[in-house]
Amino acid sequence: MPIHVDLSPSSCCLIVLLGDKRARLPFMSTIELVDPELRDALAQPLPPLTAASLTQRRANALELAGAVPKPNLPDIATDEIHVESAFGAKPIRVLTYRRLMPNEPMPVIVHIHGGGFVMGAPEMKDAENRLFASELRCAIYSVDHRLAPESPHPAPVEDIYSVFVWLHANAGRLELDPTRIGIKGESGGGGFAAGAALYARDRQGPKFAFQHLIYPMIDDRTAVRKDLHPYVGEFVWTQANNYFVIAHAGRQQVWGAGVGWAQNVVDG
Repeated sequence: MPIHVDLSPSSCCLIVLLGDKRARLPFMSTIELVDPELRDALAQPLPPLTAASLTQRRANALELAGAVPKPNLPDIATDEIHVESAFGAKPIRVLTYRRLMPNEPMPVIVHIHGGGFVMGAPEMKDAENRLFASELRCAIYSVDHRLAPESPHPAPVEDIYSVFVWLHANAGRLELDPTRIGIKGESGGGGFAAGAALYARDRQGPKFAFQHLIYPMIDDRTAVRKDLHPYVGEFVWTQANNYFVIAHAGRQQVWGAGVGWAQNVVDG
């Protein structure tokens, strides 16, 4: 039996079509569209992202990450290193996760943390990176790249690219497989990962083996258009946050990568 639900922004009710009959139901609040298990987490909305709130939002994200228990994995060694910038900037801090005593050169994931281009740090995915390194039998290098607004485009992508070419050049010494170095990122980190892959292509240097983009921030429509569905960006990361990002990170940073990445997909 076909079911049709009208959820257009102008609707004041839900119109459900059951076969050839239409039923009109009262319109629910938007929180009712969220999985019940997640509603409590949305009960206290985050303050809007502004120049005044950015420092506190950064601190809150790190505090939340620090509360996540670290798994005890005796087969994984962790470290903090600093990689020289290929562009004359300050050395780049990198958290590393490596299997102990690998019996062959390891594949590598260059990990880029989320944070909307303006906040975040590798520690946000520390527990997850430990688990991935163990389960996937790989090395993970999580990059603490520079952030906007202090360091807008292209600074963060240059940091990521610097770590990538350093890994490629030192693969033998580090017991890594230079043909299997991929890049992974979530949210803003997914946008940076796409941008770094395009940056590597354009410089005609080493190429990433793969991209693993997790809900990547590569779509400009939520920051430049006003005609979006009202439910878009209502919770957690809002349209107002995207307006802040475009003002301080620069439009080229936010979706220069996304548009190019999407065009690559279209072109095959």
